[in-house]
Amino acid sequence: MASRVGRARRLRDRNPFLVLWVPLLAWMGFLWVMSAQPSLSAYGIRTGPSGWSGLLAPDKLAHIGAYAVLVLLAFRIPYGRRLPLLSRAPVFFAVAFALAHGLADEVHQVYVPGRMVSMWDLVADSIGAFGMGFVLVLWTDRPRGPSRVGDAVGKAKRSLRPSDAAPVHTHEQVPYTGPG
Repeated sequence: MASRVGRARRLRDRNPFLVLWVPLLAWMGFLWVMSAQPSLSAYGIRTGPSGWSGLLAPDKLAHIGAYAVLVLLAFRIPYGRRLPLLSRAPVFFAVAFALAHGLADEVHQVYVPGRMVSMWDLVADSIGAFGMGFVLVLWTDRPRGPSRVGDAVGKAKRSLRPSDAAPVHTHEQVPYTGPG
């Protein structure tokens, strides 16, 4: 397992464009091509019963999932490379990037015959982006390394060890004088 992680890090360090940018650009291209289609029914994505465009429609669930993936891929750019400007808030960057892409995608659909701009699409994009952003905030805020409990136990064990500075007294070294 460690060797796989090491190989991935070495590849990322040698060729960051291939590892970090290509997946993001490929996913953005996929979303752009899908939004350029006059109808998504050929791909098995239905919009639900006629006239129904709630958030539980299959295409809205697809929007939520697609933009969650987009946030995850965009998050890898500043988090993986520690870019100075963006390393303070990689989750914010990723969510803002995904929302900007969602808005651009809806503007793009104005020019596609058979497609229309839907505020529900933007809401679904936002839910997916903010949802994955929340998951990433929880993931990046988790404690690293040994647990805090483990640190406390280690400190206690070290404090109980006899040190060279303080002599250790045993019952043989201290004379017993008896009661009182």
